[in-house]
Amino acid sequence: MVIFISFTTLISYGVMPRRSRKNNGELRLFLAVYPPESVVRWLLEKLRTLDGLPPYRETIPEQVHLTLHFIGNVHPRNMDHLIETIDRAKKGMYQFTVEVERLISYPKCPPQLNNHPPTTRTRSPSLPRLLVAELNQPNFLSELHHRLVQRLAKNPRPRSADRYSPHLTLARFRHFHPAEYPIEHCAWARGGIDIQDLIYNNTLSFRVSQFSLMKSTLLRKGVIHERLADWPLIDKKS
Repeated sequence: MVIFISFTTLISYGVMPRRSRKNNGELRLFLAVYPPESVVRWLLEKLRTLDGLPPYRETIPEQVHLTLHFIGNVHPRNMDHLIETIDRAKKGMYQFTVEVERLISYPKCPPQLNNHPPTTRTRSPSLPRLLVAELNQPNFLSELHHRLVQRLAKNPRPRSADRYSPHLTLARFRHFHPAEYPIEHCAWARGGIDIQDLIYNNTLSFRVSQFSLMKSTLLRKGVIHERLADWPLIDKKS
């Protein structure tokens, strides 16, 4: 079963979107899980207490999400087929719980970062770009991701779950020079900060009872996320 939230932009369910020279009226779509507000608020509060962070842009709380699969640009006339494909992919999938394991930078900080030559115009590929909350990967999450990739990706890999790294992006670093910010000495850059160390050996987790089809609109000032549809997962208790 799919629950339609907002299809004012879809030709099959409402009004044809305004055409753009750049995307020819296509929708930029992805599938995601959104954690509870309390989890997001706690993670962002911990982010602000970390030492040695270079300049960064914090993710808007409402946009913190776990990406299941980035679909890409889809024309509205193909939405019926997309919805049916996602319906088939999630058939028989149960709810599951994911656990937040650590706060860590992506990509992970290499040793001797300060020895890298300065970059004036482009960012060094070794410099971290994101600060994320890394999650574990329970079997149901791996299976759901694998099904979606196999049905929706243009060139799916045989073992897509092996390359999948579930996480919540909390911040994006602005351009910085490692000489000014010796981040290789920071725990969040070296190997991450375990969540259990932040909450006295307790765990931080949340239940995944549904996932959503999201539309992403890129603007100069940022990104707008619009929820188009939800897919509830089966509750084992029912």
